[in-house]
Amino acid sequence: MSRAAILFLICGLCCELGAGWQAAAQPAESFYSGRTVTMLVGASPGGINDISARLVARHLSRFIAGNPTIIVQNNPGGGGLVTANRLYFNSDKDGSVLAKLERAVPQLAIQGNPNAQFDPAKFTWLGSLSSYAADAYLMLVNANHPARSVADLKAPGMRVVLGADNAASSNLIFALIAKEALGLNLTVVRGYTGAAPLFLAMQRGELDGQMVGLSS
Repeated sequence: MSRAAILFLICGLCCELGAGWQAAAQPAESFYSGRTVTMLVGASPGGINDISARLVARHLSRFIAGNPTIIVQNNPGGGGLVTANRLYFNSDKDGSVLAKLERAVPQLAIQGNPNAQFDPAKFTWLGSLSSYAADAYLMLVNANHPARSVADLKAPGMRVVLGADNAASSNLIFALIAKEALGLNLTVVRGYTGAAPLFLAMQRGELDGQMVGLSS
């Protein structure tokens, strides 16, 4: 299976495997008609994960029998692990709760991360926002930073402080790749809860930059 296909399969909207079992006992239209469906997103408001979830929520109802109202609920923490654990343990399993997860979240459970307490095989993948076949990640730094090229980031004495979320977040994964594999002089500060808080930290001068997807 190609890398693009793997990414396509593990990034997207998920619901519990059991979700819909109760709904299956009655026609989908009567189950969803007049109902509110919650879409969990594991990031703070204002970032690309939040914005893309709200874009999906705006149109998804048209493709569900009964046309339910879909609301987005922000549930930041752990790069999406908090959301995945909540979906697995605490959410209603009747088809009324969905989640938009980072594509690395299921991998952490497979790798045995102790904070990933869910079984990804028991989630139902509903779709992906992108195949990521033509996507790329960029390093953004503040305009007042002296670095102007990758070569600058390898020079002695040069230092860039990048902000990132936590274990499952793409901005952390690609920042660590840039640091370890490319040998760039980076310091990575973890614990932010999405792109919006990262941009605010850059504006305040707490951070020099962050990694963002080209699609963002």
